[in-house]
Amino acid sequence: MALCEFQHKKNRGMELIASTNSGNLHVPFIDRPSQKRKSEVSIIKSPNYGQAGNAVREAIYLLGGIQRFCRSGDVVVIKPNAVFAQPWEMAETTHPAVVAEVVKIFKEAGTTVKIVERPAFNARTDEVYEVTGIKNAALQAGADELWDWKQGEYIEVLVPNPRSFAKVKLPKVLMEADVFVDLPKLKNHQVLGPGALTLSIKSKLGLIPQEDRSFIHRSPADMAAGCCDIAKAINHLHRLTLVDGVLGQEGSVHYGPIARPGIIVASPDMVAAEAVCNLIVGYHPLESPSVQIAMKDGLGTGDLSEIDILGARIQDVYYPFDRAIMRYVQKYTNVKEYFGGACFGCISAMAAVPPIVDPNRKYAIVSGTRALVAEALSDFDEVYLVGECACREDHQFPGFMEKVNAAKKVIRIGACSGTDSIQERKWGGIYDEYMLLALDGCIINSVLPKNIRPNALETAYGRREGKVTKL
Repeated sequence: MALCEFQHKKNRGMELIASTNSGNLHVPFIDRPSQKRKSEVSIIKSPNYGQAGNAVREAIYLLGGIQRFCRSGDVVVIKPNAVFAQPWEMAETTHPAVVAEVVKIFKEAGTTVKIVERPAFNARTDEVYEVTGIKNAALQAGADELWDWKQGEYIEVLVPNPRSFAKVKLPKVLMEADVFVDLPKLKNHQVLGPGALTLSIKSKLGLIPQEDRSFIHRSPADMAAGCCDIAKAINHLHRLTLVDGVLGQEGSVHYGPIARPGIIVASPDMVAAEAVCNLIVGYHPLESPSVQIAMKDGLGTGDLSEIDILGARIQDVYYPFDRAIMRYVQKYTNVKEYFGGACFGCISAMAAVPPIVDPNRKYAIVSGTRALVAEALSDFDEVYLVGECACREDHQFPGFMEKVNAAKKVIRIGACSGTDSIQERKWGGIYDEYMLLALDGCIINSVLPKNIRPNALETAYGRREGKVTKL
């Protein structure tokens, strides 16, 4: 980044920080009394992971020390972000050095420490722990258990003041613990919007079973409300959020370029931690539906006037992120898209079909409720109706199905959201592999403008074009 461009972004950042103070708002964001005590957020610089251990200790010390968060004899559950079996160098998962130091600190306090995470797409926990480096780091630091969802038991837990879920399934080992500590990774996730992070609120998604997650991937508000419900179910256990921001991931989720903010951020207030991290990367906290909903539901504050910053100042660690850019149309000119209020889940699925693109055929993809299809699709060899809304005539304008059925062939992908049906179907050939088509859709859908894994993108396109036929 050129120096003048960075200075411009930094000046913009200072304006952004000033604008988050509630005194600058004509009307308070939430009509409630101010907090009796300000939330505290510590920010410690850590330019590399060799210094991360000291930064973690200093961040906790500034908040009052470990005695603020636990007592000797407590059972402590620590949740890192370990979404996939990827090496830490990809900046996708919580670094093992951060996990190790947090484990050490709680073990020194006389507690029993258990690591709990359920990776995405039912990935094997043992493999994820191994590849990310978390297993060796945690065990060497003294962790007593690394929980595995395949053997672990879930129990139903009531959600106080619920929005989306009256009950959620949570690991029994967590609900029997005394303390919950969250270690999210500083990274973007466009399911929460182009200027939003997957931090302390969305981190809670990694506590519930995979089959309960997909339905809230429809929109930023769906995701935020569902994750806030999970957070409310364990709020009585939550003591500390500590964010690994030494390396992060900007741009698009899973495949965006590596960022180097060089920070550790910690707070007893999960919402304040999220709000401050948003400010550090150049996003207004209220851009995040997670901050908005969590603040209204009493999980914490995103109002800078109610937050004490300890350690480094926000302006001294300001590191603007590139925003995520979603792809709404495929690169293939013989594939045409039709929309009707399609949710995030269906837009992601739209990027994955047809599984194999024959350059000599014409394809149409239709998704959403009340989809706008201007004329009969008689020129198309195949039409894909993506998602339950697109497949149901009673969700569409009169005449919709007549226009669709004019095509030579219609393929209905009738689940909500469309990604569910994409990942569950056997499509033939290489795409009989579980989840492969859905993952390829994720790669193709979310790599603008940059991609840290160009080989993954090339391979995904190779499968779509019939050039790559083996894993």
